[in-house]
Amino acid sequence: MKKIGEWFYRFMQGRYLGADTLNRFLIIAALIVDLIGSIARIPWLVLISEIMILYALFRCLSKNIVKRTNENRWFREKTMILRRFFKMLGLNIKDHKNKYMLCPKCHTILRVPRGHGKVEITCRSCGNTFKTKS
Repeated sequence: MKKIGEWFYRFMQGRYLGADTLNRFLIIAALIVDLIGSIARIPWLVLISEIMILYALFRCLSKNIVKRTNENRWFREKTMILRRFFKMLGLNIKDHKNKYMLCPKCHTILRVPRGHGKVEITCRSCGNTFKTKS
């Protein structure tokens, strides 16, 4: 048993082991696509989900850490607005005293007290000014 543990330790040395945003997305999306493909009995959807899982596994076991990190950075940049939008929705559900919104220019999450009618907001990041209802 000790030999197997040592072999596994040597095998995993220098690997990416990326439980990063892209891998989480790939696995969750693969599970959803697999579920839809299984329910609708569409074999090519199941195949696509298996390819997504294999790609996530490949990324986890890759030794090219720089390339995997750059892939994840690219994915996070492309999905930044969407991730901030869902974060803003969650904050609006939790916090009943403030309203959260995205700056139209730089997409920073801004907080405004609720119940003040129409207000003019200046973004603290980019200086953009816009009017909205609080």
